[in-house]
Amino acid sequence: LNTRYGTPSDVEFGPGNRLYLLDQNASDLKIFEPNGLLSKRITINASFRGLGVDGSGKAVIGIVRGTTFFIRVYNPNCSFTQGCIEREFGIPEEPLDLEITSNGDIYVLGNNNISIYNVSGKLKGMIKLQWPFRYFSFDIDEKNDKIYITSPKEFTGENSIITVYNLEGNLLFQNRGGDGDNF
Repeated sequence: LNTRYGTPSDVEFGPGNRLYLLDQNASDLKIFEPNGLLSKRITINASFRGLGVDGSGKAVIGIVRGTTFFIRVYNPNCSFTQGCIEREFGIPEEPLDLEITSNGDIYVLGNNNISIYNVSGKLKGMIKLQWPFRYFSFDIDEKNDKIYITSPKEFTGENSIITVYNLEGNLLFQNRGGDGDNF
């Protein structure tokens, strides 16, 4: 993969082992084939945070417009360079990152919680985060029923922190940088 593509801000793998890359500088989503060739470029025309790819290859992106926040679903199989926006729904908190589970649920990391939406945008649940840190990124391990959330040193004022919840929202443990190398 050639690194001449601006400022990558998020990356995910989709069906067919395609690489989906959000490019902050170019304000677009690039989709690469497994051999590294660019197969699709979709112009986003908005500030964005967080990328997820569902099982059908649709890109789900957190959109920020001033103090208004959205989740937008793009169908990359559309022939337009802007992609087909299949749906967009408002969310109450700035999206910092997002993930999609195998059943299509959209988990959105905000400053104080993780909101869980179904594919049509209906709020299904919320996980209240128990630590007063600014969160940066997260990932879901469905096989082991865990959500890993990172808080870099710049956001905590101390050591970097990884907090782990189960998918039901129960705090399992927290590892502060310097606590050792094990989870």
